[in-house]
Amino acid sequence: MLAEHIMPALSVLGVQGTLAGHRVKLPSGVVVYGKTGSMHGVSAVSGVVSVQGHLKWVYTLLLEGGLHEHAVRMRVMDRWFARLAQAAILSA
Repeated sequence: MLAEHIMPALSVLGVQGTLAGHRVKLPSGVVVYGKTGSMHGVSAVSGVVSVQGHLKWVYTLLLEGGLHEHAVRMRVMDRWFARLAQAAILSA
């Protein structure tokens, strides 16, 4: 399966890689994987959400424009990740 080859290369929210610095309290059983990218004034992350070991959703978030400060973009991403995780649990 393709996921077996791709998943180990992705960062894990709050745990490892470029998403390790995000401090989002995730519901039990939810894991958010992703690949980040950035340019001047732009941040992006794409990945998948796993609930109880099952891939649930694919997502992409692109932030640009008025969110010039890195810290501001990180806070916006943290809030978005928290809502994404809650929605994944509710739809499980």
